[in-house]
Amino acid sequence: MKKCAVLFLSLVCSINAETLYVSTEGNDSFSGTKVEPLRSIARAVMIANSGDTILLEQGRYREEIRLSKKDDLSFIASEGAEVVIDGSNKLPNKWQPWKQGIWKQSIDADIWQLFVDDKMVYVARWPNATFEDGKIWRMMEGCRSADGGFDKHVGNGEWFGNTRFGVLYDDKFYKPETTGFREGDSRYLVDPSISFDNQPASLASTGKSFKGGYAVLNIGHWLTWTRPITSHEAGADHFTYCTNNFFARYAQFENIKHQFSSYHIIGLEALDQENEWWFDKEAKTVYYKPPYGMNPNKMNISGRVRDFGIDVSKCSDITIKDIKFVGAGFWVLDSKRVLVEDCVFDYPAAPKFILGELDWYEISNPFKQANKMSSFFRGSENRFINNIVRYSNAPVGFDSEGMLVDNCLFTDIEWQLNSNGGSGSVMIGRNGTMRRTTLTRAGNSEGIRAIDKGALLELNHIYDVSNLQHDGSAINVGTTKQRGTRVSHNWVHDTNRQGVRFDYHGTGIYREDGKIHG
Repeated sequence: MKKCAVLFLSLVCSINAETLYVSTEGNDSFSGTKVEPLRSIARAVMIANSGDTILLEQGRYREEIRLSKKDDLSFIASEGAEVVIDGSNKLPNKWQPWKQGIWKQSIDADIWQLFVDDKMVYVARWPNATFEDGKIWRMMEGCRSADGGFDKHVGNGEWFGNTRFGVLYDDKFYKPETTGFREGDSRYLVDPSISFDNQPASLASTGKSFKGGYAVLNIGHWLTWTRPITSHEAGADHFTYCTNNFFARYAQFENIKHQFSSYHIIGLEALDQENEWWFDKEAKTVYYKPPYGMNPNKMNISGRVRDFGIDVSKCSDITIKDIKFVGAGFWVLDSKRVLVEDCVFDYPAAPKFILGELDWYEISNPFKQANKMSSFFRGSENRFINNIVRYSNAPVGFDSEGMLVDNCLFTDIEWQLNSNGGSGSVMIGRNGTMRRTTLTRAGNSEGIRAIDKGALLELNHIYDVSNLQHDGSAINVGTTKQRGTRVSHNWVHDTNRQGVRFDYHGTGIYREDGKIHG
């Protein structure tokens, strides 16, 4: 009898299912028909019933698909339409010339990414590095190293050189004295094409004081922190950084400084080339250096104000299809059978360093933390199919039971590291499957990482990853996550670290866990 009742209700829902139309030319007082479309996705969600399809007409929607405790809804672009969900708002045309080709204006809201015609403007950094010149993925070309550090492998651990915890002395990268494999810097040792000649000039040579900026510090081998610069004199070869409120169990001086280190600096003083910007959070002032001869008041410039374009919580049987997201990621929590298919996500996540928010990303996106990443967390039977994820300055997580990630492209992932290397550029959780997926150009020490038991990784293509941290591998399975995991027929090449790695159990521990094939 119960089964019959459920079937009857399902049939009723199917019969009563409707299509609601949404258009940027619509009005939320309309009925939602094709001739009287609604204006906002939010209004469509409010009046939709289970079984309904929300059809988005061509246009740009500066809002989210936000759902809580909903079931059986579909959000689809109308046939042939280019639908964009945008996480930014347009900035006023109130730019004023400042100095050295830089313009500025005051705004009311905090922003943490700047876009011109849907293309990201670079946060002001030293040394300069961009996607266009390729330096952003090359540690020795887009960063500087440190003079010394802490080597825990010597005796009980010893400091060498001038660098100490809280004080970093600038230096260049040096060619190792020996060849052969050594975990952490293997490509420097065995790849004859690596040149040590094309390195940025020294910190002292800038003649600038970077006090008040932030140092992005890969000073923990496979751990990276961003810290405020508390003192730096113009022309000096060293600076101090804040050591208060370090987080994570690794934040001890013996782990903070290793012999393989790199850093770069972000801040207003680093704003020196075209297509860079900075935001003074105290003065609510935006600084931007446009291409030579261009007036930003005549340009299409917007600032990011939303983390997500998809925000789904405690829902089931949701479909999102054929939509492009710009400056807006995805967040699916405690949900079942959510399908995201044939979508494009450009710039889905970015750290809020520019707002002083320095906490590491977490796949669970704790409410108390401002830095948010795109992820599926908890729930079950969710699917992410035929999607493109580009220019995510954060890892991407799929940590729901039985998650399927199939035929996707992940490219240019996390160029200003804000996570420990154990996270991975792309993560798959318990009993999840990742197949026919490509990952390329990524900074995290781990490429694809199985973060729970029973994962299946097969037929994936991974290259040019693990570029901005040490240790790691293109495919990694954690020490306690190996039982039932299978890695089969993947193609890994041209990467800085190991190809496929099952992490070390420890001395005297022998057991059959995961398997590698092909």
